[in-house]
Amino acid sequence: MDQRRILAFLHEHFEPHRVNPAAAQSRTLITGYYEPLLQGSLTSSDHFRYPVHRVPEDMLRVELGFQVQGTDPRGRLENRRVLPYWTRRDIDQGKARTPQPIAWVADPVDLFFLHVQGSGRIQLTDGSFVSVGFADHNGHPYRSIGRVLIDEGAISREEMSMQAIRAWLRQNPERSMPLLHHNPRYIFFRELDPLRSPLGSAGVVLTPWRSVATDPASIPTGTPVFLQTRNPLSDEPITILTVAQDRGAAIKGPARIDLFFGFGQNAELLAGHMKEQGNLYIFLPKQPGP
Repeated sequence: MDQRRILAFLHEHFEPHRVNPAAAQSRTLITGYYEPLLQGSLTSSDHFRYPVHRVPEDMLRVELGFQVQGTDPRGRLENRRVLPYWTRRDIDQGKARTPQPIAWVADPVDLFFLHVQGSGRIQLTDGSFVSVGFADHNGHPYRSIGRVLIDEGAISREEMSMQAIRAWLRQNPERSMPLLHHNPRYIFFRELDPLRSPLGSAGVVLTPWRSVATDPASIPTGTPVFLQTRNPLSDEPITILTVAQDRGAAIKGPARIDLFFGFGQNAELLAGHMKEQGNLYIFLPKQPGP
């Protein structure tokens, strides 16, 4: 379908509505995400020590009839009590009862950012690839490790990026695991068909520069979303029509959008540096006349 037909369809069936940020914000905050590549193996070794876990066998999804932090809580049974499920630190210490991992990877920092992105590819030692995607989480809230580094003065707000966090973790290996454990949220994965990945929460394959993650409570999945912002690497304007096809733990409220940049080094650079303000319009179905 060409651009003219798309515009004609939107004009006939939808009405644009500008998303107005909260009073404390002047514009919408737009960040980015991508599909990372990790090095791994189907068997553990001294080099490949960090598991890409499947959903644990002992994790319960607690359906209360209402949601906590936008989702059903996760729990575990202990002495006839339902307790919160294990945190990231606990799971890294082996407390969760997990099935055979999908794979083991070489770098815990790469694994952490795979959790943040929600999907990725693992290149095995024979050169083949395994695609993995989000399956579930442990029910704990997402906490930003970048915020910790800003508050400590380790990285300035202006210089903050995924690449800056990675560099700090490499330079401070003795503090890397405690910092990663500051985020108690843990993501469990499932294998995906390489021809149908990465998948967003809507169950459709994400399209670079056209798929965005939103807070479904504010911008429902499937909503056309028009963005006006700029490229963080070149300062060139970005003016594109996208579709809400995914969600993210850090994406809260109507004035937050996460733009999917795809796979590869350029996508990683863009996603790592993207923290731009912009304007946001959503297209809602026209209401029938009187």
